[in-house]
Amino acid sequence: MRVLAAMSGGVDSAVAAARAVDAGHDVTGVHLALARNPQTYRSGARGCCTLEDARDARRAADVIGIPFYVWDLAERFHEDVVDDFVAEYAAGRTPNPCLRCNEKIKFAAVLDRALALGFDAVVTGHHARRDAQGRLRRSVDPDKDQSYVLAVLTPDQLAHSIFPLGDSTKTAVRAEAAARGLAVAAKPDSHDICFIANGDTRGWLRERLGEAPGDIVDGATGELLGRHAGAYAYTVGQRKGLGLERPAPDGRPRYVLSITPVTNTVTVGPAAALDVTTVYGDRPLWTGPSPAFVDVQLRPELPARGPGADLIGRSAGLLVGLPVDLYAGRWRVTSRPGRDLRRAADLWERDLDALTDQADGYAGPLKVQAAGPWTLAASLQLPVGGAMLRDPGAVRELTASLAEGLAAHVGEVRRRVPGASLVLQLDEPSLPSVLAGRVPTESGFSMLRAVEEPAARDALHEIVAAAEVPVVVHCCAPDAPVSLVREAGAVGIALDLSLVSALDPLGEALDAGFGLLAGAFPAVGPPPGAAQVAATVAELWHKLGLPLDRLPSQVVVTPTCGAAGATPADARAALTVAREAAQRLLES
Repeated sequence: MRVLAAMSGGVDSAVAAARAVDAGHDVTGVHLALARNPQTYRSGARGCCTLEDARDARRAADVIGIPFYVWDLAERFHEDVVDDFVAEYAAGRTPNPCLRCNEKIKFAAVLDRALALGFDAVVTGHHARRDAQGRLRRSVDPDKDQSYVLAVLTPDQLAHSIFPLGDSTKTAVRAEAAARGLAVAAKPDSHDICFIANGDTRGWLRERLGEAPGDIVDGATGELLGRHAGAYAYTVGQRKGLGLERPAPDGRPRYVLSITPVTNTVTVGPAAALDVTTVYGDRPLWTGPSPAFVDVQLRPELPARGPGADLIGRSAGLLVGLPVDLYAGRWRVTSRPGRDLRRAADLWERDLDALTDQADGYAGPLKVQAAGPWTLAASLQLPVGGAMLRDPGAVRELTASLAEGLAAHVGEVRRRVPGASLVLQLDEPSLPSVLAGRVPTESGFSMLRAVEEPAARDALHEIVAAAEVPVVVHCCAPDAPVSLVREAGAVGIALDLSLVSALDPLGEALDAGFGLLAGAFPAVGPPPGAAQVAATVAELWHKLGLPLDRLPSQVVVTPTCGAAGATPADARAALTVAREAAQRLLES
């Protein structure tokens, strides 16, 4: 095979390249230049990606006798790894930049380029193995195993990867390097974060995120125990350097239990409070055959993942030619994409990758969703301040941008899950307020002018027409404009049944064949029984005076909005109850 050997300048990648030559492959070496300014990155035993490493890699390639090149991926590294590192800390999480570098740079960027250039695979010096079925396995050297940083790779990426060192210990690799005459045989392993030159992560983050004072509180009592200069300086499980003003009553050490970016609060408590019985993950990948597609056939926005995961930020990540970024806790239109918008795009990419893997071979309904144009217009800020809603021209630009972005997004989901029957849900919780003139100005002392129904209908119609799939509008607020949504071309509306007061517009729409996603019970917490939920839906249908035999073809039983705040267990329980209630209605 024609293979590309990624050579970092260390002993492992050098020996891996040499073994690839011994195996009869046509090998070309490449070193990745990842630093915009190499002088600002760590050097010596505590760093990597430096000029020194590039020279070591070139000398190793000369000894092995293979062609050698340097690829400049500094900008990609900064965007995908360095910016992500900052964003994760800002969101209250502790990132692993080496994992992200392997995912986004060493495999996504390098492998894509290698395959485009006609190479069959990439060879790396990772201590990991692939078994006969292509599944990722740990190295025989447990102290040097690196399979955990490769767990983010897709089966297709693994199929084009070669790990020659997985069956060797590090001691054996160094001995082989010495026998081959490689000068890096005794070179110390790199560790720590390569792009933080002095090793002061807290200070490095402070330079980029600024001082952000907040409270340190007791997890059991809520008592104020101290102040911090930035929650990004803390990690769950941390014991030292907490800056507490007084010890615990029992004299035992306290640990960081959680970090809440929204309130800028660090919560501490005893070691026992760190015990967990369940671990939740949001990006499942299988290196072998994937299990059957899970029965939760949607991915709601999950605000706890940080900026870009909320409804507005997530939807703004789909806009075309209209960059936004977070400013003082609000999404605002900017002149160019910033860190928060890149994070929103990255979350979309991760979720789509996870969906592609889970839904392999799936055929059936699949719902994708985003904020509608009027909720976005009421939430996004203009560059000069104030909601976009106040500027009709800005709203038209926003609508066109969203229409183009959603059309592309729907097309991408269709490409990844070709057997799915797609439905687009537009979330419009602000629509009634927009129509009634109840959206407050930036000062909060007055309200923005009401939008006329024809203008609101036309904007929704533009989105519906561009999507080219059935569209439902979700409005979890009183006074949902059923007739306007229907006239805009949507096939149905999603409502919280407890908020429905005007029955005539809903009855007229349903009588004409309009669809209803009936939010019949709360999404969060233990759901009621299926019989109770079915009775709630049947009661509404009876009040509307519609034939019962039409209900199964026009109604989808759902929980109300709020699934983003539900645990996976609650979400599954809610969908199970909704399915059982629907079955009861069908049988009746």
